[in-house]
Amino acid sequence: VVVFAKTSKALTRLNEMFRKGEVRKTYWAITRNKPPKAEDVLTHYITTVERNNKSYASITPKSGAKEAKLSYRHIASSDRYHLLEVNLINEVIPMAVFHLWLGECSLFTQFQELKLM
Repeated sequence: VVVFAKTSKALTRLNEMFRKGEVRKTYWAITRNKPPKAEDVLTHYITTVERNNKSYASITPKSGAKEAKLSYRHIASSDRYHLLEVNLINEVIPMAVFHLWLGECSLFTQFQELKLM
């Protein structure tokens, strides 16, 4: 997502909003499998291996791992697909957790929206 400011004053205000965490990213995901619950908060622990620049997620805490949380809500279903709203509670390597979990739900596609709070 790219955000443009028309004026320097608007840029200053947008920068401040990002710094204070007043902007939230909401992801919409279309999955083939329905999640086990209509709403939930998921916690994973992310470990990064620097030498190959890869991240691994675990559901149990590990030494040196960072906690990553996301919440999801099932919005709608068709005969083949399910629409989910996903919010990242903390952005510790967010896409690693997002894709790991959505892999279990067989991710079909995803969209992103910025919400100014």
